[in-house]
Amino acid sequence: MIFARWSPLRCIGAAALFGGMGAIGPALQSIGISWGHLPGFNTLPYVLTLLILV
Repeated sequence: MIFARWSPLRCIGAAALFGGMGAIGPALQSIGISWGHLPGFNTLPYVLTLLILV
């Protein structure tokens, strides 16, 4: 809510952004794109959160 500045519509957009970042890793891995043994795709939502907070 703080990231969305207390606006319900912005909150929906933020939820879609974070949900999309969480879903892109498994989607790309299912078509054969991976970063090897590194958990790179699983860390995308957390990296995005840190970038927004900074």
